[in-house]
Amino acid sequence: MPIQFEDRENYSQMLFSLADSFSRVLSSALGLGQHHRYYRPLWDPQRCIKRKTVNEGTQLIGFEYFGINRHIPNFVDVSSVAFLIEIELSNESDEWFLDSTNLEGESLVALSYNARAYSLIVNDAVVSYEDFPLLYDSLRRREYFWKFYETNNVSHQDIIDFLPKFQSLKPLQSTLTSLCYELGLIRYGKLTASGESLIGQYRRKLKYEFTKSQ
Repeated sequence: MPIQFEDRENYSQMLFSLADSFSRVLSSALGLGQHHRYYRPLWDPQRCIKRKTVNEGTQLIGFEYFGINRHIPNFVDVSSVAFLIEIELSNESDEWFLDSTNLEGESLVALSYNARAYSLIVNDAVVSYEDFPLLYDSLRRREYFWKFYETNNVSHQDIIDFLPKFQSLKPLQSTLTSLCYELGLIRYGKLTASGESLIGQYRRKLKYEFTKSQ
């Protein structure tokens, strides 16, 4: 989705601020150097320049946070967020590149923060241009203030413990069943991708995954 010229500064700030927030809360929960357990580049961004797959003077970057709901209680219904961003380059020093110093998995070195176009995918659903500012505000607020557990007298661990039981026993109705439906962890009597992610059963799709052999 092209970013309208008058929105570029605000949308760029929201995109990269949201990514920084996920990096901060996930690295805090799992520890430094553990980013391969929740983050991956989707391709080598410098190859997009060499193959001229984007407009001249831009670079296409892609990265994903996965298994978020296993690690961060306030994002129990958010299993994955993928950022696909076309950034503006004023010169070569703005180009993003892969950092392979962590033997467990690559990360991206971020340089330019000027976005020209983007796609944001949450739980495999594309977020519309109009809804992105609302989603940004909602997710940022959740870092500091979310009363879902208090309001429903339930905990993150309660939900994690319940989902395997639902999967095997299929209870007809309970408060936890209703809450899991509300959160999008269950649909049509079975676990969704987000529900599977929460209990570590969801396997990542490989079609965008960066590997050195590609």
